[in-house]
Amino acid sequence: MARKARKPLVGDELRRRALWAMVGHAFFRIESAFIIGLTIILTFLNPLKGLGWWPYWYWVVFGLVAEGLIFFSTLTDPEEGR
Repeated sequence: MARKARKPLVGDELRRRALWAMVGHAFFRIESAFIIGLTIILTFLNPLKGLGWWPYWYWVVFGLVAEGLIFFSTLTDPEEGR
C-alpha cells in the first residue's frame, strides 16, 4: 500500500521561503558582487600582468574564501534579518 505524501505545513513553507530569501540576499549583496567581479578580473588579467610566480588559481581560492566569509557573516548577523 502506497503511503500518502505529507502535505507541507504552513510553517515549513514559510521557513523554507525565509531561508531562500536570506541566501539570495547574502549572494546578491554589493560586497558579494564586488568580490566576484574582482576575482574574475584578477584571474583573467593575471597572465597579462606578467606575474609568473603567482598562479591564477590563487585568485579563485581567495575569491571563494572571501565570498564564503561574506555569505557566512550575512547569514549569522542578527541585524541583517531586520
